[in-house]
Amino acid sequence: DLLVATDNHGKRDKMDFSILDASQGMTAAIRNQQVGANFFSAVAVLTMGMATAGIFAVNYLNVKERDSEFGLRKATGATRWSIAWLVLGEMLLLGLAGGTLGVVLGQVLMTILGIFTKWILIADAIMVLQGLAAAVLASMIAALAPAWLAANRSPLASLKRF
Repeated sequence: DLLVATDNHGKRDKMDFSILDASQGMTAAIRNQQVGANFFSAVAVLTMGMATAGIFAVNYLNVKERDSEFGLRKATGATRWSIAWLVLGEMLLLGLAGGTLGVVLGQVLMTILGIFTKWILIADAIMVLQGLAAAVLASMIAALAPAWLAANRSPLASLKRF
């Protein structure tokens, strides 16, 4: 919607600008906020996916290294479920430890940033719990396949290397 105006010579020209009211500016600001929030959500999901893949790789190598231990446990009467729960329990504890370390490190960095910038940074309890839950969830998802692998390994094949 270009405005029609009269210039100094009496001719009617179309102006090359438009006038926005406050609601149009507010709509644009909200749209930009949503785009930014969606972008950072996508970055967070990708980061969590990469972290989960890294945790999976480390846990998979851990299970492969302890293959003879799991074989010995199965040979002495341990069930598949007890071995699977052993691996899942270890990963739960590691997820809790890693999440707690991440929360503490985040709080320290927020304090340092607040000192240098004079900003008031507050991490509410919901954010802290979400971070801790994300760490535990990532470690548990990453532990499912290695736990299944450890639980279903044949004791003879495991003890052959022992």
